Amino acid sequence: MTKRAKRKYPAISRQSEQPSYPLSYQQERVLYLSELLPGSTLWNKISCKRVTGDIDPEALRQAVGDLIGRHTALRTRVSYENGAPVQTFDQALEVIFQRIDGSSEEAELQDEAALRKLADVCREPIDVSGDPLFQVIVVPMGGAGAAECLIILKLHHIISDETTFQLLWRDLKAFYNARMGVTGGEELKPLAVDYADYVHWQRANFDEAHTQEQEAYWLKQFQGELPVLDLPTDFQEPAQLSFRGALEIRALPGDLVKKLRSLCVRHKVIPFSALLCAYYVLLQKCSRQQDVVVGTVFSGRQYSSSLAQAAGFFVNTVAIRMDVDGEAAFDELLKRVHDKVDEAYYMQDYPFERLIQKLNPERRSVRNPLYRAMFNLVSSAKEKATFAGAEEAWEEPVLDATQVDLLLNIHQQDDAMEMRLEYNTDLFRRETVRHLMELYVNLLRKLVEHPEVQVKELDMLDPQERKKLLSEWTRTEADYPRDVCVHELFEAQAEKTPECVALAFGERTMTYGELNAQANRLARTLRDNGVAAESVVGVMTERSFAMMIGIFAVLKAGGAYLPIDPGFPEERKRFMLEDSGARVLLVPPGEGETAEGGLPVLTLAIEERAEGDSSNLSRVSVPSDLAYILYTSGSTGKPKGVMVEHGSLVNTLAHLQRLFPLEKEDAYLLKTSFTFDVSMSELFGCFFTGGKLVILEPGAEKEPARIIETIRRHQVTHMNFAPSMLQSFMDVVDSKEAAPALQSLKYVFAAGEALGVHTVQKFYSLGLRASLVNLYGPTEATIYATGFAFTGGEELHRVPIGKPIGNMRAYIVDEHMNLQPVGVDGELCLAGKGLARGYLNQPELTAHKFVDHPFCPGEKLYRTGDLARWQEDGNIVFRGRIDQQVKLRGFRIELEEIEKTLLQHPSVRGAAVAVKEDSSGLESLVAYVVTDEEKPDEEWTGHLGRWLPAYMVPARYMRLEKLPLSTSGKVDRKALPSPEAALSPQPAEEAPVTEIERKLIEITENILNMQGIGVNDNFFRLGGNSLLTIRFVTEIESAFQISLTLMDFIDLPVIKDIAKIIEPMLPKAVPQA
Repeated sequence: MTKRAKRKYPAISRQSEQPSYPLSYQQERVLYLSELLPGSTLWNKISCKRVTGDIDPEALRQAVGDLIGRHTALRTRVSYENGAPVQTFDQALEVIFQRIDGSSEEAELQDEAALRKLADVCREPIDVSGDPLFQVIVVPMGGAGAAECLIILKLHHIISDETTFQLLWRDLKAFYNARMGVTGGEELKPLAVDYADYVHWQRANFDEAHTQEQEAYWLKQFQGELPVLDLPTDFQEPAQLSFRGALEIRALPGDLVKKLRSLCVRHKVIPFSALLCAYYVLLQKCSRQQDVVVGTVFSGRQYSSSLAQAAGFFVNTVAIRMDVDGEAAFDELLKRVHDKVDEAYYMQDYPFERLIQKLNPERRSVRNPLYRAMFNLVSSAKEKATFAGAEEAWEEPVLDATQVDLLLNIHQQDDAMEMRLEYNTDLFRRETVRHLMELYVNLLRKLVEHPEVQVKELDMLDPQERKKLLSEWTRTEADYPRDVCVHELFEAQAEKTPECVALAFGERTMTYGELNAQANRLARTLRDNGVAAESVVGVMTERSFAMMIGIFAVLKAGGAYLPIDPGFPEERKRFMLEDSGARVLLVPPGEGETAEGGLPVLTLAIEERAEGDSSNLSRVSVPSDLAYILYTSGSTGKPKGVMVEHGSLVNTLAHLQRLFPLEKEDAYLLKTSFTFDVSMSELFGCFFTGGKLVILEPGAEKEPARIIETIRRHQVTHMNFAPSMLQSFMDVVDSKEAAPALQSLKYVFAAGEALGVHTVQKFYSLGLRASLVNLYGPTEATIYATGFAFTGGEELHRVPIGKPIGNMRAYIVDEHMNLQPVGVDGELCLAGKGLARGYLNQPELTAHKFVDHPFCPGEKLYRTGDLARWQEDGNIVFRGRIDQQVKLRGFRIELEEIEKTLLQHPSVRGAAVAVKEDSSGLESLVAYVVTDEEKPDEEWTGHLGRWLPAYMVPARYMRLEKLPLSTSGKVDRKALPSPEAALSPQPAEEAPVTEIERKLIEITENILNMQGIGVNDNFFRLGGNSLLTIRFVTEIESAFQISLTLMDFIDLPVIKDIAKIIEPMLPKAVPQA
């Protein structure tokens, strides 16, 4: 197998019989794992043949006796002496041989019963310390008098390997035929050594003193950070350890095997290396990881020719770590894999369990800590002998357990090869495993035909799948108003229904005609102040009639509106206005002078009752002009402006109207901040058919009770939620039994972050009439790019983000822009009418993210940075982020922007920010700062608050001596500690005085999972956020039987101040503590 000089080993000699023997190193590991998993079938090794012909039961029983007499390992019993495991070889034939009595059933029924018995044998675990470790079980088949049976060999892995099975079938038939008086078969020569001799020899030669060279080699191979293979699983890893498994079998095409052998001859490598190399490439492409570890085994019988004839557990397990470099040609990688296999073979003597102990990696229960995937090549010759007077055929045993998550066995017999892929059924579906086998075959074909091709260019797709990904799933052409701007859609509706209500805000309303007139008057003022096509105009106001007038005025004047939250820090407002080159800033009445004094731009007030010419203005904008600029979090430390054109916006709005129509009598709820792109569907979505936009009062978006009342009063039909807020909203709906008030809803759109299965299930448990729709889209793709409408009857393991919307196309690619197959993660890229123009004043970033379309020349492709995968039905599943951008409660956040802002503080030497989950499952931002001195959290929140919006300010801070780094020198975010849950004891003045304060502290500690909270603590400084605040209010209302709004104490979030608000609401005085 190797080109190295063979190691020279001392001879294995016969040892005098002893009362007991130690276990081999391999056996020790299996015993350890077996005892950690009592009752598991993981270590069952079963082989079965269907034998047709007259089998003499007594001759077979005697043959089994001869077999266990020849192979002492088959009589093994494991026990303990002085706390150490030992083995003896004295198990009796009576418990090893078992014959099931036949019955008088019909042949078909007998066959079914026999196969059920085989399944039962497979599923019955072997107790390593009590049961026989080897059994021969004979099960009659074919009905009464039929000459047919199953012969089952059942062994515990602690005494068996693949070669053992081949030996046992050969020897059993030889002994049986001899008992039947049949001569002429292969003569079995006495064994020179047995397993007991091997164990004694191994213990003497492979202790630490004799394996220092091997130890140095393996420790060098696994120095540094150990990779964890990210397999393309279908299900989340179960909380409880699972080894449930199944097996898929597929033959490799004969022509492919022939070409593979020819490749091996040309490149002077063995088939094992070539097949393993293809497996590495498959795993690399499916995991997007270059550092890949695969486990494999060598027979372990090379130490003596005598071992080739002995039954027992000899195999040596090794883990081979490869750098699967995409830039390398496949034939180069093949050479490196072959050399690594050669090295591993030479160094295999080092016990695998000893390597694990030396490395001491993080262990996840009893899973193999070095690899999740294994490979093996099993070669066997066709059996020449048969049971005398009978014919035989293999019967596949039931496999329901697997040692690793993915184990590829290649069985080789003569010129044929067969793939046998074991997999963990708690991680993979059968369809996924079959597809992986197809991908492996596709890779093999490509590499045997073009071994000179770079690994990154090797394509796993067959022509049918490529056609599906490039043609069938990208046919999204749909009609939409191509020649109009978004404000012109509104103008057309205003002309049709001028008296219909366009806006509702509290008790006030505004008709289409009134809104159009006021917007026209302000638009003329803007034009008088130099606003023309693509001029940028800031709009800084809360949700109101004025906001809508301002937005439409900007669009009508020809400009692009720039939404600015009045609550943004002054530095952020200034940057946005300066970076965008805004000509004018629109603000509510009465705020012009205040704004103008601090910001570098002409400021105009939005008047709701202005006088003047109210007719529509002449057209200056076309669909290719800018409609708005949205600033999103940027990794450079400053926000970046995304430029969106009218045509892109109209396309998305038309798709929403086509799939989720809003009729004349319907109402859309405006509850999202207009600085987020989701708001665009709310702002403009109701104006196609004359529907009504219901404006939620500022601040009410955090109060489910007020949202519920607004929906009921205005009969809202369409609304958006970030999934985390939707979950909190539904909890309140459930607790208040408020579902009847929501029956007007037709569509609830979830967008802005990943939607969980639990949230979907909760939604449909409320009994609403509304449909739930999961929508996905970055700002750069104009609100939404894909969507999935639930029916309520889906069995979901992961929630899909759906299929591309009209005139949008989705592609999932690897880091080299190759298409990823169905079921394999890659970067989600988008193309089509909805793409933004790019980033304002950032041509390099635009060129990096909006790349030339590799599959449609002349077009652009937007790289989202999101991980996703295709499902077989053409839906897409969101899998997370590639970079450090996160979405938290619907807000898009670049962690680097927070980190760079922290580093601007003179005391900070290092900073990292991560999203951490508390015990209740809620996520929040946690900042880790490296400083020379301890500072209060207020120092950091104050510093960040001068630049960052509130949603980007971390909830908690931890001071570290240094940041944990990976071997590559990057911050190891997984190693960042969880924020301390416990607080230091509070001084006496912090102790609660009243029962109200005591109860509030109890509620707060429960929600925040903390202890030691005092009456002077600030709920938000402790880690409270908008979602926790909703829960806080709900629990206070339940505990005190009162009705609260967030606004009652949103500005006084200190425990004792909250208590003062509550006290007068109670029906009677609460006694002092």
